[in-house]
Amino acid sequence: AGRILLTEEGCFLGFGFQDVSDEELDGLLRQAEGPTGDKYQLSTSEKDPIATALRAVCGCNEVKGFELMDSRWNGNEAIRADTDRGNYFVKINRVEDASVFMSEAVGLTTIRKTETVYCPMPLHVGSLPKVGEFGPGAFMILEWLPLVPFGASRPEAQEDLGHALAMMHMSSAMDEIHEGKFGFVINNYLSLTPMDNRWTNDWSEFLARRMSLLLRSLFEPKVYARAPFKKDESSELINLTEKLIGSLKDRFADVPVKPSLLHGDLWIGNAGMLKDLRSSRLERFILFCILKS
Repeated sequence: AGRILLTEEGCFLGFGFQDVSDEELDGLLRQAEGPTGDKYQLSTSEKDPIATALRAVCGCNEVKGFELMDSRWNGNEAIRADTDRGNYFVKINRVEDASVFMSEAVGLTTIRKTETVYCPMPLHVGSLPKVGEFGPGAFMILEWLPLVPFGASRPEAQEDLGHALAMMHMSSAMDEIHEGKFGFVINNYLSLTPMDNRWTNDWSEFLARRMSLLLRSLFEPKVYARAPFKKDESSELINLTEKLIGSLKDRFADVPVKPSLLHGDLWIGNAGMLKDLRSSRLERFILFCILKS
């Protein structure tokens, strides 16, 4: 039998050729796989929390089934729920707190308020039970939007998205909320990394706080992420980042900066083009990820 070689973080390196017992091999495989065993599975039964919410909140009489549409590295799964009232988009994570999806719902609602970039309406956020080593988790139900396969990659769609985002950045819909300050109404997440959005009068101060938080998070263990960096092996990274953070105030001293509503996790996987193209170019795109200020 071959010997599986692993780093301290459990990363697979390759096979050696020393003889090992089947028991040793099984143990190494379990180490590489991480948590195993039972975990929450979606069900159409009356006891299932998602099916219950679809009936109670969305007014569905029958939940016919669920289909996995996408699965991400951070544990998020995109599900299509088929009901007698049509389809719904369900997003689940078996280990994260409901506050992650709640902050995402606030972000989506804020984007919708600008009436620039179309995004799905959040309908409900709930909790998932702990099953085995997984949980408790959370889920979010949103309206279902039919998308053109790979539509977000089309040149004309990218152009429309650029126009829509520019108008979102210039929107005055949040002026009464931010009152010229930098931040957001709640703290939210970059994927699963917490963001500190406390209101701040100075942009360089806000950016410095954000960068310090991200630097610190590199050395903290997470449920879904690569292994934490080791401080004794990251002195150059720490020194250069701290030097940059310390220089931000001088760098922005003569630069006028106005608060602007931003989508902080915008990549091709978080955008799509609707099948039913509207007359307005601004409604051809949707965004369905977490908003960051």
